[in-house]
Order: sequence, then structure tokens, then C-alpha cells
Amino acid sequence: MGSPLLLGLGLALAAAGLWGAGDLSGGLGVRRGHPFGVLLISLLSGIVLLAAAWVVWPQVRPTSADLLWGLCAGGAGSLGLSALYAGLARGRAAVVAPATAVVGATIPVSFGLATQGLLAPLQLGGIAAALLGLWFVSASERGRSSGSGGLAYGILAGVGVGGFLLAMAQVRTEAVLAPLIAARVAGVVVASLVLVITRTSWPGVFDNPWALCAGLFDAGGNLLYLLAVHRMRIELAVVLSSLYPAVTVLLASRFMHQRVTGRQWLGVALCLAGVGLISWS
Repeated sequence: MGSPLLLGLGLALAAAGLWGAGDLSGGLGVRRGHPFGVLLISLLSGIVLLAAAWVVWPQVRPTSADLLWGLCAGGAGSLGLSALYAGLARGRAAVVAPATAVVGATIPVSFGLATQGLLAPLQLGGIAAALLGLWFVSASERGRSSGSGGLAYGILAGVGVGGFLLAMAQVRTEAVLAPLIAARVAGVVVASLVLVITRTSWPGVFDNPWALCAGLFDAGGNLLYLLAVHRMRIELAVVLSSLYPAVTVLLASRFMHQRVTGRQWLGVALCLAGVGLISWS
């Protein structure tokens, strides 16, 4: 296995770790505030982190295309979150969450396979195992009684997530920070519009520490994903970084003492098998 692939694998898995921690923090934050209030705070804290990174890590001047891709990514990601929140609010987590994870990964994977050709058989098997693992690890026992009514929300949320991953992958490596900030600015606009339309009170920036942490984890994960996607094929970077639901489940089990179902443990095992097959080249 060449060093660029090895480095990309490490960066993508680190991105999954940060995104998983961010999802757990965001879930805890929603307990203390409106979902889009939490989203707004997390986006703002992420902007601060990325701006600070720009000071430490000077970037070349972004082109209009870089910024446009960032704005498109931010809009797609925010709309995907809107659909995810709407589905979860209707008690369809067992359908919405796995559909979001799998569809969100499948879109950029399909794009990569269509534009760059097939991968090695073992890597294709790893992608299939990881996607199946994502479905299992994101599902819960409530899926037996929730029906399939949340599938439309999950598909729409997955399209948004996939659009974010695909759009951000088009940004140049040497100019990643400005497009990431642009993406979050677009998200701030969408979240603010939702709060205005729903006549929800504006959150205090420091009233919800979990939301602040979620933004820092998410922004860090975004940056690592972009660094990974320029060191390996997009479908591999997407699948590996999309394993964040497994991280969220394991963190919730360890620190919140939440029960992990047998189906979720099977999903974790499949995700790990997928990582092994992807790296076996």
C-alpha cells in the first residue's frame, strides 16, 4: 500500500472520528435547545476554528470556483440536515438515520466509480461491507415499528450529505479553508432563515457548550476529509470518513452508557472489515 493511500486512510478515519464526536455533541446540544439553534451555534464556532486555522496555515487565494463549490456544499449540507431533523422529529430515526448514511455515501462513491473507473475487487468489497455496516450501525430496534414512512426524509437528507461531500471534493487542496468557511456561511444563512420562519428565539452563543463543541468537531472533520480526498480516490475517502455513525454509537455506549444492539455491533464489525479490505492493496 503506497504512502499517499495510507496517509489518506488515516486522515479519512480521523475525520470519521471527529464527525462522530460532533454528532454526539450535537445530540446532547439538542437536548438543551432548538435543533436549528444548535446548528447555528455549531456553524459559528466552526467558522471561528477555520478562521484561526487560516492564520496558522496561510492559504493561496481561492478562486471563484473554489468559493462557489463551498457555497454549494454548505447549502446542500444544510438542506440535508433540515430533512434529517424533520424525519427524526417524526420518530422515524430507525429509517431516516441509516438511509441518510448510506445514500450520503453512495452518491459520491457512484460518481467516483463512474468518472475514475472500477477499483480493485477487494476495495469494492470493502465499500460494500462498509455501506452495509453503516445501515446496521445507524439502525435501532425502533425500526421494527416505525415503518418506512421516514424513507423519503432519509433519502433527501442523504442527497444533501452526499452533495456536500461531492462538492467539497472539488475544492483545490491549497485553498481548502476559504471554501469551508463559505460552506458554513451558507449554512448560517439557511439555519437563520429556518429560525425566522418558525419564529424561534435566537440562541445565546455561549448558552449551549455542547453545540459549540459540535461545531469544532465538525469543522475539524471537514478539514481532514478534504485533505484525505486529495490523497486517495474520492469513493474511498467518502466511505472511510462516512463511518462516523459507528464512532457515535461507540462513544454513546462508552460515555453515556447507552445500550448497543446486536445489529449495531454487527454494523461496527462490517465497517471494520470494510476498512481492512479497502486498505488491502
